[in-house]
Amino acid sequence: MAAPGLNPDGSPSTALDDFRKRKIREREDGGQITPHFHMKEFRTKDARGSAVPVMSWPALIRLCEDYLEPMRAKFGKCTVISGYRHRAYNNSLPGAATNSQHIYDETPDSVAADTRYDQGSPAQWVAHAKELRA
Repeated sequence: MAAPGLNPDGSPSTALDDFRKRKIREREDGGQITPHFHMKEFRTKDARGSAVPVMSWPALIRLCEDYLEPMRAKFGKCTVISGYRHRAYNNSLPGAATNSQHIYDETPDSVAADTRYDQGSPAQWVAHAKELRA
């Protein structure tokens, strides 16, 4: 059974997604959660652009402050390839982990984002992220 506001397939209902988008607009920062990252960058890459769940905001802010901003400072402009995924969208992606941290509805305290930077290589990005984690 899906959580309240989620459809049986794990996607947010239209009412829930509209609520999330409104809550982002109502934020004092308008969704600009760090100097270089806005919540809209983490929306699901589906046709609706489903918004990040409110309960995952603290974890997303920590991800940006602790990892993505320092990574951007070292490697240049960052593109968020994939942030929040609702269950239905995650299930539609070939090779996506069943228990992915991208499914913020299910892992609100620990979120993930796939990113690309203007400089460096994926191996360098991974190495630096591990340094930041240590």
